[in-house]
Amino acid sequence: QEDAQVRIAQILLSENNSSEAKIYLENLANSSNVTIKNFASIELMKIYAEEKNFSQAEKFASEVLKYSKNSAAVLEQAKVIKARSLMNQGKDKDAQIAYAALEKSANTEVAAEALYAKAFYQNKGKAFKSSNETIFKLANNYASEEYWGAKSLVLMVRNYIGLKDNYQASYTADQIMDNYTDFPEIVSEAKDLKKQIKK
Repeated sequence: QEDAQVRIAQILLSENNSSEAKIYLENLANSSNVTIKNFASIELMKIYAEEKNFSQAEKFASEVLKYSKNSAAVLEQAKVIKARSLMNQGKDKDAQIAYAALEKSANTEVAAEALYAKAFYQNKGKAFKSSNETIFKLANNYASEEYWGAKSLVLMVRNYIGLKDNYQASYTADQIMDNYTDFPEIVSEAKDLKKQIKK
C-alpha cells in the first residue's frame, strides 16, 4: 500500500503536480517506516517552502534534520529552509542561530544567503556600520552570487540612510538600478528607497 503511494507521489512530483502529490505525501509523512517517512518529509519541506507556507516548511525541515542518514546536501537544504522559514515567521533569535551555522557552508549560495541574513539582522538592530562590514565581506567572498549581492546592496542603502549619509545611499541605489536589471523586484526596491533619500 505505502510503496504504491510512494510511486504515485514520485510520478506526480516528476510531473510538477505538487498539489496532488501533497495529498499522498501528507499520508506517508505519518508512516512507521522511517525511510518512507523521511522521503515524504523531504518532499513536503520543499513543497511548503515553494508555497511560502513557512510554519509547515519549518516543521518538515526539522523532521528531515532528525534523520541522520540523509546526505549532507539534503541536510543542508533542510537547514536553509528552516532558517528562511524562521526568518519569515519573525522568529529572529532562532533564525539568527540557524543562519550563523550556515555561514561556513562550502556551498557559496548558502554562505552568501547566511551572510545576507547576518547583515539583515544587524540593520534591524540599527548596527548600520557592522551591517555594511558584513555586506563588504559578502561582496568580496561571494561576488558570483549576484542575487544575494544585489539584495545586500539594498540593505546597504538602508544602512546609509540610517547613518544619514545621503550621498552614499543615493550612489548605491543608482548602482543597483544600473547593474541589477535581472532582478526587477530588487531594482524597484532601490527606486523606492531613492525616493525616500531625496526628501
